[in-house]
Amino acid sequence: MKKFFGAVSILLVVLFIPSWVIAETKPFAKAEISIQSLSYSRGEASSRDSMIITPSFTVGCGDFSFNLEALADSAPYISGASASEAMKLKEPSLTLAYGKQFDIVAVELAGSYLGSDGDKDKREVSLSLGFDVPLAPTLVVAQTIGTKPVTYLSLGLSHAISITEAVNLNLEATAGYLVSQTQKSEEYSALYFRTKNDGSLSDEKYAGLLDGVVTASLLFELGNGKSVEPFLSYAFPLSQDAKNFFRANSPQGFAGGSDSYLFGGVKFALSF
Repeated sequence: MKKFFGAVSILLVVLFIPSWVIAETKPFAKAEISIQSLSYSRGEASSRDSMIITPSFTVGCGDFSFNLEALADSAPYISGASASEAMKLKEPSLTLAYGKQFDIVAVELAGSYLGSDGDKDKREVSLSLGFDVPLAPTLVVAQTIGTKPVTYLSLGLSHAISITEAVNLNLEATAGYLVSQTQKSEEYSALYFRTKNDGSLSDEKYAGLLDGVVTASLLFELGNGKSVEPFLSYAFPLSQDAKNFFRANSPQGFAGGSDSYLFGGVKFALSF
């Protein structure tokens, strides 16, 4: 915990000292809370039959931004978890990012500390390229560093349809590609090695297409920086290896595991 708050303090200092110096740049802040039916990321569901609440707070100035996020699970399925663990904030993540617009190209470089429940915390660096053209293609390359490194590439397309001045229908689709550099001595699991069709692990590191995610949401702008956005998402594998990955890393295990997920929720946001 001391390390966590120490990291927060350092990142805040790094972020805001330049902001105070550049007086003409107006700072900004955004608070969000998401309530959804599943915690999902990169082919893995880390919750089951519960409600996930994710508070998030972002502050920034100019081209710099800092984000703090965590999540709470109404019914943790982790073996040995007590009732007191329900709705307890966990898995904090800290992200410091620098973004710049070059004509139609938006570039962002970010570094993250990712807290992990019941596992070693991770560090990740990422580079994203967004293009201000129809369907707004965005390419993100994320690299975890330290133990159990992996590279995750994501290509996304999105489109917003204006229904009224205050309501937009947002459509988004992403495709992910995972490359594991993890050594067998570090972590021999289905998160890093290819799972065979019978559910057993091979000695081959996972390298290939992983997940597709399509999302539809309705964004209601309520004025004064407030918004509400209900959404529905569908995550599915992009290959047979990815299908085995989904099943092997589901809360039910390979035999009873899911090879796709339909989940939804609502996001509340306040910008100021």
